[in-house]
Amino acid sequence: MSNFINSVEALIETILESDDTDHMEDIIALFMYNNKVMPASDEFKIIMESIAVTLCEKMTKRVITKFREHIDEYE
Repeated sequence: MSNFINSVEALIETILESDDTDHMEDIIALFMYNNKVMPASDEFKIIMESIAVTLCEKMTKRVITKFREHIDEYE
């Protein structure tokens, strides 16, 4: 199970490096196929929840950064 968790962590790190949603989708699909993860399985749910949380955090950080840039422009 720890090998699976390490693989999921590597997947998430790879997704964080990408800004292209099509590329992210391809990476996720390839990971699911290679690891034989089926929809509605526990593994699938774990992976999708981890990805959702990670992407939400990434978007939040970007929004905060943009707000800071705009605030700095007006000061």
